[in-house]
Amino acid sequence: MNNYKEEFNEWFFETWEKTGGLIQPATGAELLGITRQSINGMIKFGRLKKYSYKNKTFIGLNDIALLKMKKENLYKRKNKKITIQTG
Repeated sequence: MNNYKEEFNEWFFETWEKTGGLIQPATGAELLGITRQSINGMIKFGRLKKYSYKNKTFIGLNDIALLKMKKENLYKRKNKKITIQTG
């Protein structure tokens, strides 16, 4: 069992460095305000990469942060009020 923990820790932190962080898919879904099924669909269709170690699945924190920024930016652009200044 100790060997498994050591291997997992090594894999986790190496992958963390490469990806800028790892989170569970459910956490990613919560951060984006979508369902876990939507996350699975994004993985399935190649919009999001998953990282697995044995029976544990993670997604990249940076990937979720980028998606969140894009989503918020789109929302802001849709709801942006245009003001006209007169001089």
